[in-house]
Amino acid sequence: MSIAIKLLACLVLVMLVWFDLRDRRLPNLGVGLIAGFYLIQALLLRTPAATIGAHLLIGCVAFAIAAAMCYFGWMGGGDAKLAGAIFLWAGPQAGLAVFSIVSVAGLPIALLMITLDRFASVAVQARHRWLDAFAIKRGVPYGVALACGGAWAVWMPIPAPFSM
Repeated sequence: MSIAIKLLACLVLVMLVWFDLRDRRLPNLGVGLIAGFYLIQALLLRTPAATIGAHLLIGCVAFAIAAAMCYFGWMGGGDAKLAGAIFLWAGPQAGLAVFSIVSVAGLPIALLMITLDRFASVAVQARHRWLDAFAIKRGVPYGVALACGGAWAVWMPIPAPFSM
């Protein structure tokens, strides 16, 4: 059952990438499913309440930071919600690793967008409609990088509670 939940979560992440590239929108249902799958997974694995609470705290902190970025216009609201759901899966033990993966995954996307903006002619972009998914004028598809970090977080085991 645990593997099925992880596979479903990854399927939803792939769908969110598709929506982000196509529409620059992340449906609330998909983002909610990612968060819900974590809770189902944690309950199935009989994760201690303290560990679930720590994961919830990290997810809320990530959402708050991303919401501030949204307020300043640096990212969209769907990205902020997805960041919260992704870091819910990551928790305190894997939060920094997931942040690193998201950052590294975002770099090639940003470089591709900059390269296409500078060097791809209008004729080339018209011939290859898929390039529109990476047009700078449409904004940055942060959901793609977040989904990469999310896939990693989903397949990591939920760690044992940390001791104080």
